[in-house]
Amino acid sequence: MLTRAVAQTNSSQVAAQAVAQSATSPTKGVYYEQKVNHAIPLDLTFTNSRGQVVALKQFFDGKHPVILVTPFYRCKAGCTLELQGMADVFGKLQYKLGRDFTALTISINPLEPPQLAAQTKEGYLKMTKNQPYAAEGWHFLVGTQKNIQALAQATGFHYNYNLQYQQFVHPTGILVLTPQGRIYRYFFGTDYNPSDLKIALIKASQNQIGSPIDQIIAICCTWNPTTGHYGVVIQRVIVGAGTLTVLALAGLIGGLFYWEKKHPKLPLAASTTEGERHNAGGAI
Repeated sequence: MLTRAVAQTNSSQVAAQAVAQSATSPTKGVYYEQKVNHAIPLDLTFTNSRGQVVALKQFFDGKHPVILVTPFYRCKAGCTLELQGMADVFGKLQYKLGRDFTALTISINPLEPPQLAAQTKEGYLKMTKNQPYAAEGWHFLVGTQKNIQALAQATGFHYNYNLQYQQFVHPTGILVLTPQGRIYRYFFGTDYNPSDLKIALIKASQNQIGSPIDQIIAICCTWNPTTGHYGVVIQRVIVGAGTLTVLALAGLIGGLFYWEKKHPKLPLAASTTEGERHNAGGAI
């Protein structure tokens, strides 16, 4: 009974400290405020699934982009779909989680312990296909109310705590961050397009991941806020194709000159003389 009373007291304290509360309209004020190019506070500390206190800056190496999601682990609705969507799209990416990019899952419920983060991580790692380094690259964290709110404010993540159902109500989606910790792109919902995510990762990394062909394709694409997808810019494609054509022709011409230099033709005079001798021999 005492444990239950303490839990109820803690829940009430969390509710009182939540960013916003609404019993009558739980979705009021719940949205993502897009803060593209804003830096998140990398000095914030959280606790990982092993019980170790870590700073966010440990996950940003200056070379590889980071995907961030902020659900809570006991959620059985949108958060579950969110994480399932991540596991699904990770399996469809040619880039390797833990090698080419990092993923951070940070609970917005300060009452959730590291053990629950570990259990959640184990479950979603089983859903992740074609990602041999996922265990090292997908991190599940918990934190204090103060640090959770600081991160939420930096990312434009507006959520409520519903007193009636004792549930957090929040927007769904993932963020792609640059290797320096700046917000590059928001992907809303729970179903993520692998092609769009691939381009975002390339651009967020400043062309530090992906093949040269991938990078050329990414340059030819731009984000369409109306459709929420990347689209090809025809003019860029034409210019790019023209440039590649010129380079190809230049390479071909250079190769021909090189071949001719290595295989010179016989002088014309010598060739003629040889022909005259041959004809003369035939006459005899």
